[in-house]
Amino acid sequence: MLKDEADIGLIELVRKSLKDAFDESGPAEHEFPEDPETVSGVFVTLKHDGMLRGCRGCVEGRFPLHQTVWEIARSSAFDDPRFDPLTRRELDDLEISVSLLGEMESVDVEDPSQFRELLRLGRDGICLRLQGRSALFLPEVATEQGWDVETTLSRLCRKAGLEEEEWRNPETEILRFQTKHLEA
Repeated sequence: MLKDEADIGLIELVRKSLKDAFDESGPAEHEFPEDPETVSGVFVTLKHDGMLRGCRGCVEGRFPLHQTVWEIARSSAFDDPRFDPLTRRELDDLEISVSLLGEMESVDVEDPSQFRELLRLGRDGICLRLQGRSALFLPEVATEQGWDVETTLSRLCRKAGLEEEEWRNPETEILRFQTKHLEA
């Protein structure tokens, strides 16, 4: 649930970004306030009638928070390769969530079975990296899909274009993070 005006402001910023995209207008630089908050990354998820319509993000913010949210909102709506671009008529009933990623923490294990104890599905987001490839799931993905830790890690491998068991490879880097999740 949204708790303060700053949180509500980010959701409204997503709506404004998408509305302006349909109107073919962009923000003037002065429209972005100074950003005192530092985040590791931002994801914007869009749903219409309860169905996913787009989800894109960045793991490392390249711009200040508000500008990043503005850009990622448009990418979620128009550049997610899994979906057709968002239409103007979907805009009014759009469900929007913004996930602000906290610091990533490496999860080091002696044995891959230890991931069961160290990764808290529903609370931890998980990032996997190997051989220049990477994939990330936000904290809610595994629980929404009903996956256990091993299935989640296998799906991350698949998402990264790796063999499903590569999460067991000692060279694979597994990271966890928490998010501040805003929705409206």
